[in-house]
Amino acid sequence: QVIVHFKSTMMKWYAIVTKTQYERSLQRAEEIARRPAGPQEQDELRLLRFLINDYEKRQLQMQSPGLGHLHFNL
Repeated sequence: QVIVHFKSTMMKWYAIVTKTQYERSLQRAEEIARRPAGPQEQDELRLLRFLINDYEKRQLQMQSPGLGHLHFNL
């Protein structure tokens, strides 16, 4: 049986606003996903996935205008 211990390197995270923050978040998520993670790192990974997903949705909305600006005449 092999037991692996990692020092917790959990970081504080906030809403992702910039591309640099987004890239740093992706890098950290990949780092956690590559190795066995303890409960704190698993929580951090779940939070990062949520924040990354939120950022990606907001970026997609800014790049794709909705149909709200179209007016149809019947």
